[in-house]
Formats: sequence, C-alpha cells, structure tokens
Amino acid sequence: MRGWFTLAGILAAIAAVPAFAQAGGESRIPTWKQSYLVEGTFDSRVLRAIGFCAVDGRRPIVEKLLATRAYSDQEAEAFDELFKPPLHECLAGDWSFRVNVGPVIRGVVAEYLYKKRGWRPRADALAPPPDFESWAAANVALPAFASPKIRDLVFGSWVARCIVARNPRKAHQLVNFESGSPGETRSLAALRPDFLACVPEGKSLQVSRRTIRYAIAEALYHASQAEADRVGQRTAALEAAE
Repeated sequence: MRGWFTLAGILAAIAAVPAFAQAGGESRIPTWKQSYLVEGTFDSRVLRAIGFCAVDGRRPIVEKLLATRAYSDQEAEAFDELFKPPLHECLAGDWSFRVNVGPVIRGVVAEYLYKKRGWRPRADALAPPPDFESWAAANVALPAFASPKIRDLVFGSWVARCIVARNPRKAHQLVNFESGSPGETRSLAALRPDFLACVPEGKSLQVSRRTIRYAIAEALYHASQAEADRVGQRTAALEAAE
C-alpha cells in the first residue's frame, strides 16, 4: 500500500493555518507565502498523479463526480466508483484519505479535465455567484453537524467562483503553474485585489494555499463547461437554421 504515507503531508498542507497580512482591511485574506522548498514535494506529485490517472483512465466518472453537490451521497458514490479497483497502476494503493480531502481531490481532477478539454471561460459571459448562503444551498449538501473547518472550505469554494467570474484570465494563469511554485505565488499576489473584492467585510478566508488553488481549478472547470454548452447551443441553432 502506497497511499498511507502521503496522508500526513497532504492533510498537514490542507489544515495548515494560513498566514494573514496585517495591513488594514487586507487582514481577512491570507498571504499564502511559503518557502520555495515546498515546490515539488511528494504529496504534490501524488496529487498530480491522481489528477492525471483519474482523467486519463476514468473520465466519465470524473465528470459524474464534478456534477454532484459537495458532501452529498451522490458525491460519495462517485468517489467510491472513481477509486474502486482495479485502478490504473499509478492509483494503486490505499486512498481512503480521499474522504478527508474531498474538496482538494475534486479540484485536482477538475484542473486536469479543464486543461485537457481546452475550453476557457470568457469574462464577458460570466456572472458572479449569488450570495454565499444561496450558493451553498444550491451546490453543497452540508450536514448540520459540519465542523467549522468544513464550513471554511465551503466558503473558500464560493470565493473561488467569485474570483473566476471577476478575473478568469488570471485564474487560468494560476493553475498553469505547478502547485507550490514561485509562479503560483506571483499569481496569487496578482489576484489579491479580486480576493479583497470577493471576501465580504467582516469575513476572513481561512483556507490553505493548496485548497484555494484547487477550488479555483474546479471553478474554472465549471465556467468552461458553461462556455462549451453555450457554444454547442449556438452551433445547434445555426445548423437548424440552415
């Protein structure tokens, strides 16, 4: 079994308390600064392998997973189907930790599928998400006993949707850099005005750097899916008119 020794590193990275800027209103946004030594860590490579293997070998299941509401029974069923043996060789091992890092796994596979499909969302076709409570009610099956940590993750997903709607170009640039890389650091800094615009006054974003990266990746995937659907509808309408 290969998966067990990745658990500590991945969960530590996800659960790490982000450093916050101390200047004025920016204190509600983490700085997400880190040492360059974090780049290319083993758990980052494991996550990349999961994304590549899942999309390459089980794409229909990945699409099914990303169509579910987070924390729903349907999501749990899709996770079970995705990781059910026999798996692609590079996914072999004990991946039971997926239940604990569901939002990150969703984002990892979403990022690889987004890049493979090639559709990029257009800024003029995107609308910001509704208020957090309305968005969460429609997109998340949040249990009543959900921990504060899970609620922070859900809030981070909502912020990611707002970021992509405001600045899809810079969000796209972010996911083009490796996780933990200096380029990712620069991209997060470039998105800081958008983070400040998306996080309401009185709220703070309590998620790790890796979590927000993959939340943005999933938001990009859904925005690109909507763009592909619009193009398909326009094409069908033109063909019907001929």
